Order: sequence, then C-alpha cells, then structure tokens
Amino acid sequence: MPTSSGAPGFIRVKLLKAERGETMDTTNDDFDPYMAINVKETVDIPGRGIELVQKKKTLYPDWNSCFDAHLYDGRVINMVVMERPTRFLAEISIGAKVLADKCVNGNVTTVWLDLRPSGRLEVQVRYFPEKKEQVKDPCK
Repeated sequence: MPTSSGAPGFIRVKLLKAERGETMDTTNDDFDPYMAINVKETVDIPGRGIELVQKKKTLYPDWNSCFDAHLYDGRVINMVVMERPTRFLAEISIGAKVLADKCVNGNVTTVWLDLRPSGRLEVQVRYFPEKKEQVKDPCK
C-alpha cells in the first residue's frame, strides 16, 4: 500500500503547543511563544545549485489553528518558535511529505517534533488526497 504522500494532495497542520527547551533563555517567566511558518521550495539555481526558496509570505498562525501545505517534491516547512516581539527561540525544518507519511489512511495524527537548538513542538497532522472533494476542517 502506498504511503499517504505517494499521491498528490496536501496536509493540514494544527499547532498545539511548544515545550521550552533547556537553551531557551526567555526574558519572561511566563513561556508564551508564538509561531512563524515559512513554506519553502527547492529550486535549482544556475551556477549555484539547489537552494531552498520561500515563495509565499511568512505565516503567523495562532495556537490551535491550522495551515495547509500541498505535497510537492522538495517542499519544506520551517516552523520557528518566537518570543515577543521578534526574538528567535528554536526551529525545525521538515519536509511536507515527511509529515504526510506520519498519517495512516488519512487519519489525524499527533506528533512531537524536536526543535533546534532545544525544545519540542506538538502538532496535529492530517493528510488529504487531492481527489477528495470536501475537506472537513479539524480546527473547527
């Protein structure tokens, strides 16, 4: 049986929570991070080789909300944990197809992703095949 990412489609990612890592020096005792999401594509640039290029604006979704990413070869999702106003805390870059492969038969799955340099991010992922006509939003 092919994996969920073997066919075209998209994933819906719901941001659940971030856990503070040991290297996250926050200026605030209350850990109240926000997320920046960058969806990048691999592009072959003549003379430079293959590079990741961000073609869409950075997303700043609220916790317990969703964003979608289509499953294209070379698509990478960069999830950055930030502290207000604009302080970097940690991040993870992961292939959209890697997240889709965590879903079994289109079911919703919850996974913990290890952040760099430290910490963890909990997300819920659901794979939708492109042929599906109606897509139910698990965020509602």
